[in-house]
Amino acid sequence: MQHDVEQNTGTSTLADPGPLRGRVWGHSSMENPDAWDGACASREEAIAQGRGWYGNGEPFWIVEGEWLDVADFFEAADAIEQAATLIYDNAHEGAELDIREGGKEALDFLLTAWARKYAVLRSWTAVGDVEQIAPVETEGQE
Repeated sequence: MQHDVEQNTGTSTLADPGPLRGRVWGHSSMENPDAWDGACASREEAIAQGRGWYGNGEPFWIVEGEWLDVADFFEAADAIEQAATLIYDNAHEGAELDIREGGKEALDFLLTAWARKYAVLRSWTAVGDVEQIAPVETEGQE
């Protein structure tokens, strides 16, 4: 899950994200920001929050996103590689780490369970098309 502004997959990090599963909506004063603001439950909420942030007279952009799954960032292959490096560095050059059949899969299962129970990732990534929200015209405006 890489940050890619060209494909509108910028991420947003929040202090209080609410639910961490499913869809989320955000807004920005720029069409392709490095990060989106907000963590709104609906398109309408993102528009209302955006108008509050940017004012009625300014255009802004909204996008739909998905909460990132923290378990996606904990992988057995990485943990095994790190352990093998530590063994090599701290034992001797000939030391090798062998993993028994099914060991990597078991470690993946354990890491996923641990991450989902104990780790909190308050970040989401844009997955939808960016939509521009036009300014609200007021009386006397042409």
